[in-house]
Amino acid sequence: MVQTSINLSSSTRGDQEQFGSSLPGRLIVRAGLSANKTLHQILPNSLFTALESRMQPVEQVKGAPVLPFDQVRAAINLVVSSILIASATSLKLPLSTTYVTFMVAMGSSFADGAWNRESAVYRISGVLAVISGWFLTAMCAFSACALVTWALFEGGSVVAVLFMLVAVVSLVRSNFFGKKKEESSFDIVADNADKDSIRANIGASVDESIDTAVRLMREGLTAFQAEDEKILNRCKNEAVNLFEDISRSRGSYYRMALRGGGDDLDNEARHIYYRIFNGMKELSHELRSVLGMSANHIANRHRPYSGALGDNLEQMLGILEDAARHFRAYAAGEGSRAELSAYADHCSSRISKIQIELLQRIDTEGLSMRSSDLYLNYLQFARAFINRFTIVALLERDLNDACRRNAARKEEETAAASAQA
Repeated sequence: MVQTSINLSSSTRGDQEQFGSSLPGRLIVRAGLSANKTLHQILPNSLFTALESRMQPVEQVKGAPVLPFDQVRAAINLVVSSILIASATSLKLPLSTTYVTFMVAMGSSFADGAWNRESAVYRISGVLAVISGWFLTAMCAFSACALVTWALFEGGSVVAVLFMLVAVVSLVRSNFFGKKKEESSFDIVADNADKDSIRANIGASVDESIDTAVRLMREGLTAFQAEDEKILNRCKNEAVNLFEDISRSRGSYYRMALRGGGDDLDNEARHIYYRIFNGMKELSHELRSVLGMSANHIANRHRPYSGALGDNLEQMLGILEDAARHFRAYAAGEGSRAELSAYADHCSSRISKIQIELLQRIDTEGLSMRSSDLYLNYLQFARAFINRFTIVALLERDLNDACRRNAARKEEETAAASAQA
């Protein structure tokens, strides 16, 4: 609840919102904008100008530490909440301390302009979700309490001992055998907007993106051919998580832009960061889509591919795995730009041959339009993998080379200054 309150009252722009939009949230925002438009037609503009002048934030200097606006407001919220809770308690009024604290935070963040048209629908949807969650929790607790009471009344001591064992097992499992979240390079937030930090972040993230995309396609296609719905759904869920991780990390470019500062190479590194993560995001979206189509295909009990078509898909996987090695090698400094471009063209030509063979076999293999579309989506993903990671490898190599040249130049300048001294 504390983290939810912080996310819903944050004044930071551009970060990914915790809650999505909902129809009630959209209706409330739409009604608020309509009411605002009506008020502007009735009241004088001088009044709104005076109000807006009170809401202007302090000018943020580029490269300077971010002002702790949210922390100051949180401290005030805590004082106000304490006063309200203490006053109501002294009057013997029933209240929820969590509700009071949460609504004070929402009210103050709304009043001081932390919500704007870019975030209002998500924040309002979040508030509605939290409040409805409280009512749902109360109903579930009421029903569960009634069920447990009835079971104890009917079963007596036997059921009581059974419930105690279930409680002990649940506590032990949640505290000692809980699943630990796997570390991911996408969780690295580029808080430092300098070229060296960005370069390290890109190197780790690109490697993980390539490895994960190839692995999920290999495991997903193998499960598809074996009609293993469980593994295929797991791969689909991992692809969804990959897309969300990359999308969240791509948003760091906005914080870099707000932080500013640095030299021209730092600005170029931020630009490359955005382009690389944008390419990886688009590819992960296509991976999520094709694995989702594969899962639906098997769930509907359509047949997988056999014979030459199945062999060609295996050949496609080999192309992707070999291409991943070439991309890593080029980013590390091996080969030339012309060689990488020629290799990418060669891979695309091989994929095109597989596609042509599919079109020639649709009639003889008796493929449905649905099966043909899925097959073409596999090939489309492979082609997108080659194209996007070729660009990613080129950009990563350019950044690495620029950083090396910059470091060498600084070493020469330092050595020259030492010699003169």
